[in-house]
Amino acid sequence: MEKKFFLVLAIMACFVLNTSAQFSNSGGNSATVSDNSGWNTIYVEWNPSSFHAGGGYRYYNNGEGNGSTGFSGFSLGFSRSISLSSAIPIFIEPAIALQYSTKKEGYYNYYDEYNTSAKLNLISIKVPVNFIYKYDFSNTPVSLLPFAGITLRGNVWGEINDDGDHDNLFDDDYGWKRFQIGWQAGIKARFHNKIIVGGSFGTDFNDIVEKIKVHTGTIYVGYIF
Repeated sequence: MEKKFFLVLAIMACFVLNTSAQFSNSGGNSATVSDNSGWNTIYVEWNPSSFHAGGGYRYYNNGEGNGSTGFSGFSLGFSRSISLSSAIPIFIEPAIALQYSTKKEGYYNYYDEYNTSAKLNLISIKVPVNFIYKYDFSNTPVSLLPFAGITLRGNVWGEINDDGDHDNLFDDDYGWKRFQIGWQAGIKARFHNKIIVGGSFGTDFNDIVEKIKVHTGTIYVGYIF
């Protein structure tokens, strides 16, 4: 899952850099700061992610003591990019988003029994806060936005659906955590001050369940207003 994600991210980065280079060669070859005003964005994300196991614990790990297993997620959110300096294009970007994650494969339960038919569903509210540096290319409609920050995530609902039997992930039998905090870093590209695309990668600092951490990739598309 992560190899595929990094391949998609690399292709996107090459496309953005090539587009920027073409614009610069035709209208100028220097990066300039032209607009330090903030902006609002509504966005959607694809979140190809994985559970990473360690310490001999096999939960969501296909029977192995260490390793990872992938799952998918999708997010819908709103962000506000706020200028921190009139002279330097540095911004802070708080956001809020609703995320749905799902996994259709088997899992090891609390009693170390493997189940191949169950489906995981998880709904979370996340609050990412990023710091952004904006590069504007002269005589072009393109800006590059490298960023890094942290995300607070609250897991508000989660279940294992096993042929109509619904088990709560936050019960003692499963022991999932309600609150996560993690980091992320990535790059976005802004076109004509209207469309923004990008990608990032990050990991959680704390376990979502005993000895399991979440690694999250993001492919991002937004509309600026």
